[in-house]
Amino acid sequence: MENPIAARPMIYKEARECVDKINANLTNIRQLLLTLYERQGWDALGYRNWQECIKKELTKGTLLKKR
Repeated sequence: MENPIAARPMIYKEARECVDKINANLTNIRQLLLTLYERQGWDALGYRNWQECIKKELTKGTLLKKR
């Protein structure tokens, strides 16, 4: 069953609120990534380097997933 709210186009107010929420969450994500990097969380997870951690951990069902 299709969600009727998701099926209709957004009005300006809805779109603006959605973008604002995305931007707020991106700020949180940036901070979390910086913390993981600076505190060498990749090493604690058993990866050889930061790039390996990102490749393995942040491509599962995320925006970074290869399409």
